[in-house]
Amino acid sequence: PSNGNYNIGQQFFHTLLNVPYSEYSNGVVINNNRAGFTLINLETEGQVSGNLANRVSDGSITEDKKTILKGYQTYSGIKGEDNTELLFINKGTVNLNAKNTTYLFTTSHTSGNLRTNYIDNEGTISAKGENSIIIKHSPDTNQAKAWIYSNNGIMKAEGKGSIVYGAAYNYLGSGRAAFVNDGTIEVSGEEAIGVILPRKTGNSELANGHLVWLKKPISLKGKKSMGFVAQNTNISNEKNLVKFNIDAEKAIGILQDVEGAGTAKTAGKIEIGGNSSGSMGIYAKQGTLELIKPHGDSGETESSIELKAGSNNIGIFAKGASTVNFDGITKITGGKGQKIALATEGSTINLKNTVTAGDKITSNFVKDAVPLYATGTGSKINVVTPDSLKFYLGGNSTAAYAKDAGIINMNRTNLPADPSIYIKGENGKGIGLFSKDGGVINAQKHYIKVENGSVALSSIGANATNKSNIDFSGGKLEYTGNGYAVYSDGKGEVDLKDAELNLYGSSTAFDVDLGASTLPTKLNSGTKIKVHSDNVIAFNLKRATGLTTVGG
Repeated sequence: PSNGNYNIGQQFFHTLLNVPYSEYSNGVVINNNRAGFTLINLETEGQVSGNLANRVSDGSITEDKKTILKGYQTYSGIKGEDNTELLFINKGTVNLNAKNTTYLFTTSHTSGNLRTNYIDNEGTISAKGENSIIIKHSPDTNQAKAWIYSNNGIMKAEGKGSIVYGAAYNYLGSGRAAFVNDGTIEVSGEEAIGVILPRKTGNSELANGHLVWLKKPISLKGKKSMGFVAQNTNISNEKNLVKFNIDAEKAIGILQDVEGAGTAKTAGKIEIGGNSSGSMGIYAKQGTLELIKPHGDSGETESSIELKAGSNNIGIFAKGASTVNFDGITKITGGKGQKIALATEGSTINLKNTVTAGDKITSNFVKDAVPLYATGTGSKINVVTPDSLKFYLGGNSTAAYAKDAGIINMNRTNLPADPSIYIKGENGKGIGLFSKDGGVINAQKHYIKVENGSVALSSIGANATNKSNIDFSGGKLEYTGNGYAVYSDGKGEVDLKDAELNLYGSSTAFDVDLGASTLPTKLNSGTKIKVHSDNVIAFNLKRATGLTTVGG
């Protein structure tokens, strides 16, 4: 149709069969107002002649456009079993206004040839209806093999529960598909999703080589929206790259939910900023998430999570039977109440690269942060390169917090010349390391400086099997304030062997309970306590009866 309003009675507006090149042209506007209706059915059927080179020759596309599309094919390695290629480009505006509507629905057919299929967007496609989806990849035979979906324009998931790209159904193991973003994608609908690769159960396992390549980031702006939902048991392509900018309430960059002990693998760059609150860069529910270094041809050199602004956001949250191996940079550069890693319910988070919060050079001491937090029996955070760890924190911050038998491993190999953890407390609040109710923090050879904070090292309580414990052996501590440099309630233990404590202000090193059979603070001949103020109390003696004073 050239123009006007049409009431379409069929299931699809049109299909892509025998035409090697087609498009929605500039100026075309299509409003899909019929609930459950699909605009385009890519049946992946029929025979097409020629390839992208022929489309340049006949004037359908430019040489530059061919180069861009072939670049996606080269990176993905996805190619049909012959040299024929189908191309469809949207250059117009498409609005999916009704509930459960679809822009493009991919199926397959036994009479289709084994070509490469390119579906590209240069215009604007908006999924405005509830549960609407822009690209639904759902092959229903084992015939067709190769699909490359790309966005060079604008895609928007605006409706509640809407989706930009999803792959599902029974024949995901028979071919390979790539989704490439080289334009603008906004996910602003509540509970809307950028990319979803759903679980094997009820669908099928992905073939090796399915690809998600977000050259440009997806913006998450909707409440409880999600960028990449990883559920399938074969998300294994080392060329996967996802990128998200989060500015929303309770949004999730990557949801790791692979059934059983499955593994999902991708590189990733995630920024949490704006007015975001309660959002997560990664939420691992089950299985293993491998956040790897980007492939050399991906356009990125490192994976990273950065908490830039907002409040009470979490870089990596893991629970239950899940593991996150993050081979990238994790950092807090702004916001309030932020966490880099939170491990719960027996999960494990391995931070394999640089871990930082704040910046000393710019006097950026981030407020009320708890960069590392492990809680629950078996929950672990392992800082694999602890010599890279640098935390500059302000307000009511705690550098590392382990409770309820959670474990944080961050032992350094060498004592640094400058503080690795520096806290500028406010109103008597701010803690360096805090273990509670059986929590364990291994922090050998760290240099911790706390100014006007509550306490530098605090170990209190126990659980049914373990005492709380902080191993600060070989470390160096500077504490200025009116409280304790090291505090124990008599149950929690602190290892201060070969450690140096520097006391300023009206501070107290720690309690010595002369009525206890064993002391919770472990000392040796290498332990040093240096007093830098007249008002310092080195030892606060408890149950100190029957003493004899000798000398002056």
